[in-house]
Amino acid sequence: RKEGLSLEHALELHYFPARLPPKMESESEALPDWISTMDYTFNASSGDILFTGGCDGMIRAFSPGSVKNKFQQMNAIAAHTGPIKCLSSTLDGDQRVLVATGS
Repeated sequence: RKEGLSLEHALELHYFPARLPPKMESESEALPDWISTMDYTFNASSGDILFTGGCDGMIRAFSPGSVKNKFQQMNAIAAHTGPIKCLSSTLDGDQRVLVATGS
């Protein structure tokens, strides 16, 4: 007991229903799985970069394309065997982009 509360009153559990993976509905959907996290960074040499982490364990990097409001995938890497739950990008002292992920 802490401050007169029992554990039953101090701990609330919330359950969320499981969701099925997405199904491709049209050709405009370029990603094979849900995006679970994303981050954006700007580098003077490479410009705008959008990083996404997916439920398929992939990190994808996108840059603005030649068409307005469209991003083009630059790179993809299989980083985890499970879903990526967090992703962060930053620049180091040499202006290189560093990406950290967790699952």
